[in-house]
Amino acid sequence: MSRLPLEQFEVFHTDNLDLARETVGKVLCPHKLSLVGRDGALDAHLHSRRLHNIGLTYAAYGGEPGNFYVVEVALAGKGVIRSGNRQTQLMPGRAAAVGPAEPLTQRLSASFGHLVLRIERTALEVQLSNLPGTPLARPLDFRLGMDLVAGYARRWYDLARYWVADVDRRGSMLNHHSLLMESVDANS
Repeated sequence: MSRLPLEQFEVFHTDNLDLARETVGKVLCPHKLSLVGRDGALDAHLHSRRLHNIGLTYAAYGGEPGNFYVVEVALAGKGVIRSGNRQTQLMPGRAAAVGPAEPLTQRLSASFGHLVLRIERTALEVQLSNLPGTPLARPLDFRLGMDLVAGYARRWYDLARYWVADVDRRGSMLNHHSLLMESVDANS
């Protein structure tokens, strides 16, 4: 069996629906979770590593948005994600970028697994506001679906995979809070 992303930061591996719902609610945000078409069988994983204002999470499923942005990268299986009146397909090679403004619903296959990048809304907006010529007149609103095969989205995906691989390694600079804070402060 291949290794799952962020495996050394396992929060749970459970077949208990209530435990999964409650724990994912604490790590990401409160949400509704029910089983559809799985005959009551659940094999949920949650691995998560917090890096100051950014969280890297691998999960078997996701939840409703809070006061943060989420990019969900499908690694296995298939799904459909809806945010407000928009909808996109999730499968390997595709991701969804979800903002805090609208409710999120997902329908995921039993084999679905994804990597979730969570970025605090205030932190992202402050960083963008500090860039020359980029005043934020309104909250950010990303296109829901992302094709990760080419272009800037592919470059972003390569960087996200690098972060996960680096965080998974012993001795990673990203796992040293003091070094990370120095880097964050130097860029502020």
